[in-house]
Amino acid sequence: MPYSCLMKSLTLITMLKWGKTLGRMKEIAWTQIPGVEYLNSVKIALRPQSMIQSDFPAHHPMRNEITKNDIVLELGANLGGNSKEFPKYAKFVHSFEPSPKSFKFLLRNTKGIPNLRCYNAAVSGKTASSHEFNTAFGGGSLYANDDIRYKAQIQVRVIGINDLPFRFNTIVSDAEGAEIPIFESFNRWNEVDKIYCETHGVDKRPTLPAVKKILEQHYPIIILDKEATERYYWVIAKR
Repeated sequence: MPYSCLMKSLTLITMLKWGKTLGRMKEIAWTQIPGVEYLNSVKIALRPQSMIQSDFPAHHPMRNEITKNDIVLELGANLGGNSKEFPKYAKFVHSFEPSPKSFKFLLRNTKGIPNLRCYNAAVSGKTASSHEFNTAFGGGSLYANDDIRYKAQIQVRVIGINDLPFRFNTIVSDAEGAEIPIFESFNRWNEVDKIYCETHGVDKRPTLPAVKKILEQHYPIIILDKEATERYYWVIAKR
């Protein structure tokens, strides 16, 4: 066989094998590996469950501060990195994620955890049957969050934080800009002992000063923590 024909044959065989591999990778991604997104059948992000990590490393103080007496309200559960960890320490966890796509992976990543309940809804200052939500894979916001490259705008259900029908004494908020209306409206301060809030940028303005000012009115201990994440400050408030 001439060399050119041999090379063409080998190239064709390689392309066929690679095509089968991509097809198999796509099948595995949606059936066995949560957290994988495809664009036009080409793998652009690989995040198997073992790589979906908590924002809080093992040595973070929150690991010791959340106890089996605590009921945690998690706002912005995303793909479930924190959601799968909190039930190990808390009595019960209520996790909210507005994005339908992220919520699908949240359910997969937290399947079988008995003291966790997940809700496909946003939490903000007031209840609304429908609200515009700027969505992106693994994230999104009710507001113009400066740190997210949005892909689409959808309508989501919103529950006012004061309308939640259950008690909680700990809040972990990663609400992508909704933290300000949430805390401006909140009126159950005497029931909450600890708050961990990631701050963001909305319309080119950081939410950190406003969140800090609100929480200082209700909690004697305020800590600004940048160790938990590389990009943002978390505001930790506790009694």
